[in-house]
Amino acid sequence: MSSPQRAPRVCRMCKSKKKACGKELPTCSYCFKRGFECIYETESDTPTPSDNGGDVFKPWSLTLFPMSISTTTLDRTMVCHMQYLYKVVGQSPLQAGKLFLENFQRWLPILAPRRLQEHIELSERGLPGADASVLLLAICLVTLRSSGDLADPFLHHSAVHVTVKTLYAQVQAITHASMALVQAGVILSAYEYASGQIDSAYISIVACIRMAQVVGVDTVYNKMGAVQEEIRLQATAEWNLWWSILVLERFILLEYSDAGRRAPVAVCPNSDVPLPSDTESNGEYIPTYCTMTSSTIQSSSGLSSFGRQAQAIYMLDRCLNEINQSEQVDPESKLLKLQQLDKELQERLSVFMAQTPHEPSLRCGTIATVIRSLYILHNEILSISDLLPGGAHKEGWVKSSDAALETITTIMIDVANHHLDYIARSGVDSLAFCCRDHVRSSTQPTLRLRTFNAFEQRKYVALSYTWKPPPEEVDDSDGGYLVQDIESGQPEPSSVRNTVFSRIKRYMDHMKCRYLWIDQHCIQQKEGKEKEIGMQAMDRVYSLSDHPAALLSQHINTSSELKLLTLILSGSFVKRRGDEYLPSSQSHHKTILAAFQLLHRITSDTWFSRGWTYQENYRANNNMTLLVTHSPIPNLEKPSRHYGSLDGELLISSKAFCEEATKLCQAYSTYEPAFPYLNTILSRTKRYKISLVGRDKSAPVSMTPTIIEDVASRQLEREWDRLAIIANCCQYTKRLNSKQLRSSNHSLSLSLLTLVLVNGEILRNHPQDEFDVSAARKMTITEFLHKIFFYGLDCPWENAKLTFNKGCRFANITLTEEGVRTMGYLWRFDGEIPTANFSNYRQTRKRKRNRRPVRRPLEWLAEQLYDGSRYLSQRIYEILDLEEPSSPATDWMLNMVHKVEEAIMQGKLIHTAKLLGPDPPGVAVFVCQAEDTGTDSDSDDHDEGSYVFTSFDSEQYDNGSSFVTETAASTTSINATEIATTTTESKSESESRTTIIVEITPTVSSVETTTTAAITTAETTTAVTTTTSEGPEALQSIYMYAGNGAEKLVGYITSGDYSSALAAETTFAENNGVSPLDCNIINGNGRQTLQCQYGDQGVANFWTCAGHLTLVKPGFDFTSKCPRAAAAYKLGYIEVVNYS
Repeated sequence: MSSPQRAPRVCRMCKSKKKACGKELPTCSYCFKRGFECIYETESDTPTPSDNGGDVFKPWSLTLFPMSISTTTLDRTMVCHMQYLYKVVGQSPLQAGKLFLENFQRWLPILAPRRLQEHIELSERGLPGADASVLLLAICLVTLRSSGDLADPFLHHSAVHVTVKTLYAQVQAITHASMALVQAGVILSAYEYASGQIDSAYISIVACIRMAQVVGVDTVYNKMGAVQEEIRLQATAEWNLWWSILVLERFILLEYSDAGRRAPVAVCPNSDVPLPSDTESNGEYIPTYCTMTSSTIQSSSGLSSFGRQAQAIYMLDRCLNEINQSEQVDPESKLLKLQQLDKELQERLSVFMAQTPHEPSLRCGTIATVIRSLYILHNEILSISDLLPGGAHKEGWVKSSDAALETITTIMIDVANHHLDYIARSGVDSLAFCCRDHVRSSTQPTLRLRTFNAFEQRKYVALSYTWKPPPEEVDDSDGGYLVQDIESGQPEPSSVRNTVFSRIKRYMDHMKCRYLWIDQHCIQQKEGKEKEIGMQAMDRVYSLSDHPAALLSQHINTSSELKLLTLILSGSFVKRRGDEYLPSSQSHHKTILAAFQLLHRITSDTWFSRGWTYQENYRANNNMTLLVTHSPIPNLEKPSRHYGSLDGELLISSKAFCEEATKLCQAYSTYEPAFPYLNTILSRTKRYKISLVGRDKSAPVSMTPTIIEDVASRQLEREWDRLAIIANCCQYTKRLNSKQLRSSNHSLSLSLLTLVLVNGEILRNHPQDEFDVSAARKMTITEFLHKIFFYGLDCPWENAKLTFNKGCRFANITLTEEGVRTMGYLWRFDGEIPTANFSNYRQTRKRKRNRRPVRRPLEWLAEQLYDGSRYLSQRIYEILDLEEPSSPATDWMLNMVHKVEEAIMQGKLIHTAKLLGPDPPGVAVFVCQAEDTGTDSDSDDHDEGSYVFTSFDSEQYDNGSSFVTETAASTTSINATEIATTTTESKSESESRTTIIVEITPTVSSVETTTTAAITTAETTTAVTTTTSEGPEALQSIYMYAGNGAEKLVGYITSGDYSSALAAETTFAENNGVSPLDCNIINGNGRQTLQCQYGDQGVANFWTCAGHLTLVKPGFDFTSKCPRAAAAYKLGYIEVVNYS
């Protein structure tokens, strides 16, 4: 009986060699010493893997398959080897597949993810074919980590590589060529290339090329336009595989010296054949394939990353072909051809480098290919230059190529240093493709949460972006940043695209801003009350932020595009004549057409089509900045007044962009033939200040119907979100529960009409107005609102007319069967005060001896009212004694006083009116036009039947809101008779009955709401919560420049209690502690004023010292510091007369 440690028969190798076999198990001593496979005659040709997980997998224990082995047996054998290797290295095919897709696949997309998943599922059931098992073994090879489970020398990369390649060779020899074998061969070749085995890599890739040609991968592009989804998907994946082979072969060939470089075996397809696309195709989306012929420099930005890599390979082949023909062409002609090729390569490089750096999806190989092409090209130029005769001509070629090679060398050194630094910090093996998971936590930046009050701290970035990646960013990954979860408080990988964080982080660093608000992490995403409150208060976040910013995915590719955009933003194509915008006389049709095409491309960005981003842009008002990436264009002229100074990004004012686009569309709206895209551009960039203002600079229409129409035209994942967006944009105080309405199957249009009515919007319901009910039933909700809105409001201010009209609403609304019920005051005219003789009266008063002249029209009015309405006269005298407003309500009253005085000086008609009702009788003064009374101004018969209704809102607001009531009845007025109203008052013993009639108040909720914001410092962000209620809002953040075109930034020194305003170059300012002025234009008190911060001390006071403007810390008396104290004056305010 045989010993249990020995086999009953000799092994096949000893038998064939006629050697004495020791019969040791599992390997005899002869085979062990020589590394042969030891197979005993009694063994089945299907080995059974050991159940002992601790057994070490040894490469020399593999079975040599007989050439007559059955397919079933081969499949089973390979499954055993594959499962055993995965078991020993301590990972599963599923884990390896995930690492492969996250890493190797981003470099060479050789395998459709869904196909890999099918292979893995079959392997778990032991059913994959032998070729699929080899593919999974190859994936195991390139996803092995460099330490830990590879500590055993038998499991070192080199041992596993030999094992996998041996199995691959045996299966290749026995079976037919297949897609899986081609893919496995590419992986093996790539591993050998990355580990420095260039000859082995070349042999492997050539074998792959021949196998790929046998299975028809090189001609599969003919099927890429198939209608059947399965055929199209398969063809796209196989075409990517063929291009991966092309790319890898070129990379391998470039490792050989110029003299030893072979010609490529795989030839690039013709330029009219589709380029590859690693954009995933499915039943709903078919990628648009472009060819090398059709892909111009400008259109290259729309290609997928792998498509750009294919372009780079085309350019490399062109470069190599031109060089190989150098001996057949005279030097001068050859140099000129190479010069043209150099220009094209540099243009391509500019486009390729415009991809956001340091993103996992960035195809580093694309840029490396172009740089290598430039290196080869300029080396050839230097070689040809040696054949030229001496002189300036030769020197020019040499100097140019030397400079180019020096630049290329610098770039490569910087790249190498960056990679070496990354490797050193991360502790990863530079040859391992897929080891990102175990170093992720140490390299990922982390954003944490912090809470603060946005009314006190407005220096934060409110980010506007699209959640769904636009076509330009479909291959961008996420999870690169950790963000503290708003519920659990634990850092979690963010679902926000990495490129979003990286771009906004650069912008924040540029603006020296630490705080970031981003909706995905600062609003609870779990359905419920907290999410609803966050959504309803989002508009506050953007209106309060000093730095709201939007990320656009569109790209400026060339200097000519940038120059054209600069001309648009400068208004060069438009001139103004009166109240009209007309085409500029210097404009050429071709240039204007290019301008419209550029605007159309920019506004085709997904950001311009989304509903939430519309709200964010609208509520950010004039502060929103659009971030547009641009190529690293040589000798780039980027005017800072239009684009800022952030490398790689154009910082464009959304206000300026929309205004100039609106003006351009209006100027050319009647042009024949009509310019393309004009209406589309206008619908996306419409600036209401321009498009809705009448010829006399009035605001004849309300913004609200237009806002509703524009929100309705935007795209939303959830249609019912429109209610929240419209309420936010119109600043409605009353909201509807969209979730409950949706679940109850209510009409969205009817809900929208209800929202409008309950918030007091004024409709056109005069009995004389004809309204066709049957026609109204056929209208959409937006058409209906445009038809019935009241457009007769008359703003008393020169600026912000549309905002004024939008805020004029009824208060305390109740919907009844009879209609809308509101509360307010009804006044009846009881007297008329002619003002035509005011000027003569004033002159007469001046000439009378010992009489004080009438200095103000209001004083004259008080004297006129003394006999007929003594109480009102006394109240006007009290108003005259007010030097400055004690509350926002009083401020509005004084503004109304100003309008009354203006009307008196213009000779307009003044009416007195009495309050009707059971309350104590009140009296008021109204400014009217003669036609408002319905009779001639000389008649006194109209007073008895003329009325005015004023509506008011008694809600209180805090934190700097439009007005704060100290009594129970501060009011907002609506003049339903198209009369410009002024101050009114009611006679009462209680101040609570005093009625201050004003024209507008932004209507906001009196309930405090809390929203959250995230912030970042260096690699960590602290997270932010903002408690918001409405306050006076900045119209525009501004930069100040000194000199006529000098563009010296105006700044100040914040280290002391005061500082003169300084004009300095940027470098000088940075070296001497001069900070840029942080100023806003503020709307309030009927005027627009300048407000600047003094460091972190608050709002600066403005003083003059001997005529020089000085910024002074709040509360500091600057008088004693001025050399001439008599020349020191504190300014009440600085008014901005025209900031557009």
